[in-house]
Amino acid sequence: SKNPCIIAGDFNDWRSLLRALFIEGLGFSCATDTKDAIAIKTFPSFAPRGGLDKVYYKGRLKLSKVYRYRKKIAKIASDHLPIVAELEL
Repeated sequence: SKNPCIIAGDFNDWRSLLRALFIEGLGFSCATDTKDAIAIKTFPSFAPRGGLDKVYYKGRLKLSKVYRYRKKIAKIASDHLPIVAELEL
């Protein structure tokens, strides 16, 4: 389907087992993967080491920018850093 679809959040997937399901099985792209398919690190917020937060998308969407929101408030508001993904229709 060409209809835009975005699924995002804390997947708690430490071993990236869901990545193949979303990408290969369901045809999504992962906005939070780096060019080496390594997730952007967002957890824990005070010293990120894990990439548990994902933004999967498919359909008529083009990723223009993705980044961690790193303002001071983000580090105390949650145990995860927020992800900002800008997608164009």
